[in-house]
Amino acid sequence: MFARVCSGCHGQMGEGRRGPRLIGEGALQHHGDAGRLYNFVRQAMPFNAPGSLSDQQYLDVVAFLLERNGYNPNGTVVTAESAATLPLR
Repeated sequence: MFARVCSGCHGQMGEGRRGPRLIGEGALQHHGDAGRLYNFVRQAMPFNAPGSLSDQQYLDVVAFLLERNGYNPNGTVVTAESAATLPLR
């Protein structure tokens, strides 16, 4: 999902292009927790069609970002409810 929908703006490796860097030290910390990140991407992304993905697709993107940034070391299944328990630090 990330490669298909997000990488055009955020880069193949989440390094940032037209959009900000999403993968790397401190990249997502300003969201506070994965629940806030999920709510943001669900409401604002993709930039050219906000809200156009399914809830599961948004959760998949958030789960991918958490995994790539090391924010989900216990492998918690990312749901709208569990995301709020996963800090981004």
